[in-house]
Amino acid sequence: MTDVDTWIAGAQRQRRSVLIYQRPDLVAQLDEINQDMTTAKAAGDDVTALEDRWTQIAAEFSASSLRVIVEGQTVDEINALKATSASLGEDDEQASARVLSAAIVEPRFTQDQILELRKALGDAQVEHILAAWRSASFDVPPLGPEPDSVA
Repeated sequence: MTDVDTWIAGAQRQRRSVLIYQRPDLVAQLDEINQDMTTAKAAGDDVTALEDRWTQIAAEFSASSLRVIVEGQTVDEINALKATSASLGEDDEQASARVLSAAIVEPRFTQDQILELRKALGDAQVEHILAAWRSASFDVPPLGPEPDSVA
């Protein structure tokens, strides 16, 4: 085995990680509290109760997070998944869900769960997962990443 063969044998696919939130509705409450704090501060009023409420809602929002890890796929793998979808008569949304469910390594999602996730949370958060998948599949990994620069 050559050095290159050894190196290839140890190669791993790029993975990316994103957070999605079960309770994105709480962001509206945080927005409202922020606006109330701005008004209260301008009036010279005490904002302690508003800050406490903001902290409570922010903690609830954070607790609703789910870390999703995706692994990059090759074009051949993606095409094979799309061909399977086509042979089953699935529409574009079902085909996309098939591809994405195959890419998510943690926690595992089924194709149907991806479709339900889109209905439950809307397109934005599923698109967030898709963006991570696209990056893992088609972008070169960042070089010498700093903790806050890998996004």
